[in-house]
Amino acid sequence: GTITIASSFNPARQTLTDGSTITWNINNGEAAVVTLGNINRTLSITNPIAGRTYIIEIIQGTGGGKTISTWPTGTTWVGGTPTLSSLEGQVDVVSLYYNGTNYRGVFNGPFA
Repeated sequence: GTITIASSFNPARQTLTDGSTITWNINNGEAAVVTLGNINRTLSITNPIAGRTYIIEIIQGTGGGKTISTWPTGTTWVGGTPTLSSLEGQVDVVSLYYNGTNYRGVFNGPFA
């Protein structure tokens, strides 16, 4: 038989641009890093593929205390929505498994 792969995998790590809405286009890489410059950011993911897990490093910018207040629509978490690290330079890592409808989030941090 023949196996057909419906979509390609892009393991590239991309640097996202901070802003009130941070847009992560999965076509440009399924891993990402962003340095937060302010509070109450929204993370938006475009072109997700069901069955894939996406990983993002979130770095606290100058002064720390930055937040992502809105995660992609349908994101649920073990133990509730995470609180990001609060000190400048600290790193949190978030994994988001996409089931085709919703994201299942796993949070780890802070990393020094």
